[in-house]
Amino acid sequence: GTGNGENMPHPPLAAALDKLPFTNAGTVSSSDVFTMRPVPSIYLEPEAPRRARWAWAEGPITPFKQFSYLYAEANATPPTGMRSAPPLGGLGSGTVELRADGSLRSWTIENASPAGSAKTGLLDEAAFGYRLGGAPARLLRTHPPAGLPGVEGIRFSGATPFTRLAPTDSALPAGANLRLYGRSRWRLGDRSASAVPAAGFTLVATNPTGRPLALSLLFVLPVQVQAGMLREGSGGAAGEAHSVGECAVRCRDEASCAAWSFVNATRRCTRFANFSAVPPAANSASPADGAGVRGAWGEARGDSAECMTLRRPGTHASAGEVSLCGAGEGGAAAAEVSFGTAGSLVALWRSFAEAGRLDGAMGGSHGGAVVRLVVAPHATASATVSFGWYFPARDFMGGLVGNFYASSRLVLGSEEAARTLLPGSEAAADVRGWASFAATLSSPSSSLPAWLGDSLLNSLHHTRSVMWLADGRWRQWESYSCVNVDSVHNDGERHIPYLMLWPDALPSKMRAWAAGAMPDGMIQEQLACGCEGRRCRTLGGRASGRVPRGSGRVGAAAWTASLRGSTRRAAA
Repeated sequence: GTGNGENMPHPPLAAALDKLPFTNAGTVSSSDVFTMRPVPSIYLEPEAPRRARWAWAEGPITPFKQFSYLYAEANATPPTGMRSAPPLGGLGSGTVELRADGSLRSWTIENASPAGSAKTGLLDEAAFGYRLGGAPARLLRTHPPAGLPGVEGIRFSGATPFTRLAPTDSALPAGANLRLYGRSRWRLGDRSASAVPAAGFTLVATNPTGRPLALSLLFVLPVQVQAGMLREGSGGAAGEAHSVGECAVRCRDEASCAAWSFVNATRRCTRFANFSAVPPAANSASPADGAGVRGAWGEARGDSAECMTLRRPGTHASAGEVSLCGAGEGGAAAAEVSFGTAGSLVALWRSFAEAGRLDGAMGGSHGGAVVRLVVAPHATASATVSFGWYFPARDFMGGLVGNFYASSRLVLGSEEAARTLLPGSEAAADVRGWASFAATLSSPSSSLPAWLGDSLLNSLHHTRSVMWLADGRWRQWESYSCVNVDSVHNDGERHIPYLMLWPDALPSKMRAWAAGAMPDGMIQEQLACGCEGRRCRTLGGRASGRVPRGSGRVGAAAWTASLRGSTRRAAA
């Protein structure tokens, strides 16, 4: 059996999630020790890139040099889910990864890219917490921030675009079963519906006892104070501050401040006043550094109290909004959703640990949401916090290319995006629909070996590097290591799942390659370049890929009549 209480009553979303086909697993213990160790490589995508633009590979890609890579003790490979995890979010809309230790890493929701701001390696104070019955509250982290209580262990499984974390802790009620699912809304054959900029996090609880158990789920989002990040640029007003928090408050209190950056070693607090273009962000070597942009949490604009929204003014790439929404499913009574803000995870944790809810205070940098319900005896219920974002001004080397989810009005804001991941018949149907496809690759009923099916399903991890631009172009980085777009030697294998799952993604790439084809029919290696400091500022078209030799031929089967000329030259 799965150990998920499958013989007990399940509400629809919880039932669908518990039937997802997970094949791999990794277990992380609170006693595990992890370190970043050097490995020789030509280039390797850093966990926390320290260059904002041009190349996340951090320098020339040859010759071999040392890169930091995560290891367990004695140079052992860490458990599955520690180095990477399924990307959670919409296709081409930005993602975040929920790792096996409960941390949230590889943030790209604010239009992060090798041609904009770097991905955020880790927001350490982004965290989930839970309370069940009379047991003490715990962060769902094996290695939580100092001074906060974590769990003894987590069992991880990943099946793109879903993640499952099952905590183990001796303080849990005997026989109780908890599992947190991170999920995206992906629909087979429907690329637009799969591009909603949101992720859902659902804590499913099975109560095997004869008494009701109170369940609370907490999610804290600290995107306003991004510790370990810097925004360095000219034209800012510099002053002195004693901490990241003090610098953030100084920006908040100055109406002209659009963004800020704090360097701990020099106590320099720089504020930037341009609301249309703030300096790009990159990770710092010091977690005591920090950066952020102007914004404030407030009540949602919707017609209910299910959401809270952070709004950032301006037209730069990090201007927009994020929302937290909450709902319960299957509880013995209606779920209670509460929100609050504070200046730190610790402050929000105190309120949650004491009362299982938040107090509604606004004005803090860290936003939090709590869903509280009661799990009936011998039953299963779930609590969901969904997270939506809306950052329309995607940039590329300082120019505006935008996001399709905004230009197409796929969603009108972050709250609408977040609501699509709340429990309901549609959300459950989305999970069942994807699970049906996934089972053909990775399940006991599949004709494929387990290792192969799991590998094929999780090869879709590469979709995290997709851009769906405002004008409809579908583009993809070679990797997050340099500004190379749609290199043919990578796109060849990527196109196989696209042809099966979202075939309408391919024509815009085919047209771009055809438009840039050379007279002999050979196509350019890539549609834009930028490794090692080269600056190609355009996407697609004849002038984008400047490679001295071709690397392939336009396919013999033209996608549209407009490709006939290119196809004839390629076949000649």
